[in-house]
Amino acid sequence: SPPSSGALTSSANRTLDALEARIAAKSKEEDKNRSRGSSKAPSYEARLTRKLNKDRPQSRSHSQGSAESFEERYKRRAGEGSVNSSPPSSGALTSSANRTLDALEARI
Repeated sequence: SPPSSGALTSSANRTLDALEARIAAKSKEEDKNRSRGSSKAPSYEARLTRKLNKDRPQSRSHSQGSAESFEERYKRRAGEGSVNSSPPSSGALTSSANRTLDALEARI
């Protein structure tokens, strides 16, 4: 027979109490570590600022280099791309769309 609702409530309360106790203990431990280690470890903001300052010169020169090469590639492709590639005809697109629609209708 299934357990009574009183037994379920009691079990749920014990589980909840255990979880709350674990959370409280974890919180106390974090508070102790925070107060003990606050002078030793740099703050998140300090670490982030240091990392950003360290990476800044590289990323700036890299982005300028890639921008120049992008412009060169763009100009080269713009000159040759319009001659070499032509878009598919609208008739081909329409027949492809019709075939897809027919296949979907057949599945339904």
